[in-house]
Amino acid sequence: LPGVSGRKTRTNTKRGLMTEQVLITGGAGFIGRFVTDELLRRGNRVRILDNLLPQVHGDGGTRPANLSPDAELIVADVRDGDAVSRALDGVDSVVHLAAEVGVGQSMYEVERYTSVNDVGTAVLFEKLIDKPVRRVVFHEITKPAIQQAVESPRRVDMNLVMAQQARRVLTALLDLN
Repeated sequence: LPGVSGRKTRTNTKRGLMTEQVLITGGAGFIGRFVTDELLRRGNRVRILDNLLPQVHGDGGTRPANLSPDAELIVADVRDGDAVSRALDGVDSVVHLAAEVGVGQSMYEVERYTSVNDVGTAVLFEKLIDKPVRRVVFHEITKPAIQQAVESPRRVDMNLVMAQQARRVLTALLDLN
């Protein structure tokens, strides 16, 4: 996105750090929870937009128990422009993780996967035109991580793989080196 929104980050006087309001789309997922916890630990405020897909979160449609209570949760689909616009209110940065996942299922539910992954991203960027932010971070799990998990499932600690993926997101968002 061109330019900076003009919003100023807030100073967390307790730690002397610059903090932000960060929107994480798909933030109730595995990588999103890691990113949420780390951003909160650093004094940022986190808002999550997630549809709590039953395939991932169960049929209850309630806040996942392992999602920090300190994060604001908006239950909505990333393709819902009004919900995305509301979620962007007062946000400084966006981490875009919302996506349909499931390699096998994506082969026979092509329309749904394409709609969520492509149209959802388009809706987000359309709304960012009117509500620009300082930074947008995209993420997709790396092909080598998936390939390693498929080829050697007994040797792969998926928690470690996802933690590494979350670290990549945080590095991009926070300019960590």
